[in-house]
Amino acid sequence: FKTGCLSKLHWLDELVRHKILDILGDISLVGPVNAHIIAVLSSHKLNAELASKLLDFRRKEEL
Repeated sequence: FKTGCLSKLHWLDELVRHKILDILGDISLVGPVNAHIIAVLSSHKLNAELASKLLDFRRKEEL
């Protein structure tokens, strides 16, 4: 099926897998996070905004 991807998909859910890896990688840069995250239409930009808010929250908790 056509997806607009440049290469052939190996799995039907490959795009979802990629999005999951993206958010896990972006948020892991914050350090350990104990949270339940639901992402809808996520992007690296939105992931970075979430990571920034998590860091701000963590800094406030350390005070």
